[in-house]
Amino acid sequence: MPQIEVGGAQPYTVTVETGALGWASVPERRVALIVDAGLPAGWTLQAEQAFHPELTIEVPSGDACKTLKVLGGVLSRLALSNLPRDGAVIGLGGGATTDLAGFAAASYLRGVAYYSVPTTLLGMVDAAVGGKTGVNLPEGKNLVGAFWPPKAVWCDPELLSSLPPAVFREGAAEAYKHGLISDPSLLPRILSPDFRPGQPGFEQTLADAIAVKASVV
Repeated sequence: MPQIEVGGAQPYTVTVETGALGWASVPERRVALIVDAGLPAGWTLQAEQAFHPELTIEVPSGDACKTLKVLGGVLSRLALSNLPRDGAVIGLGGGATTDLAGFAAASYLRGVAYYSVPTTLLGMVDAAVGGKTGVNLPEGKNLVGAFWPPKAVWCDPELLSSLPPAVFREGAAEAYKHGLISDPSLLPRILSPDFRPGQPGFEQTLADAIAVKASVV
């Protein structure tokens, strides 16, 4: 089970393990789960069984969720549920979903605990690490946001199994870039036909790519 420690003022651990969504847990008793509406229903069910949220909020897929209107709706749902300051928000989805969920956590009650469960390769190696959260404006991308590190990140390769090939390649390209930045050993591993979930070494390669992002942030 590879684990990457991300330092800083609020350090946290990124765990890479097949099946992690089945055992992940949080200490907070009251939890809101923010999920990409396009995810397979089974993944949302797994997350609900793991985290026992009192509220599950579905948001549009991709950048369609990163708007002030969607953010306002999420914050209203959190307020209506009376999620307390010692509660938590968990984001389940790709990078756009985790960006939105993290910003909602940073904004609600001036900040509640946040956890991330990325479901795309790009989300795992990039968006879920570093604490950058936010939404877009008509004037440009990511113009509104906050740095709000998660308390933990779980990267479960099983969640990558149904990604369209083009979406998987987007994440592989980002991981390859990490190899160019500081870990040349990543390059042949990412180009290998065995760089896919379920193959030997995939978890370690994924963890090594995440470690590059962690070292930068």
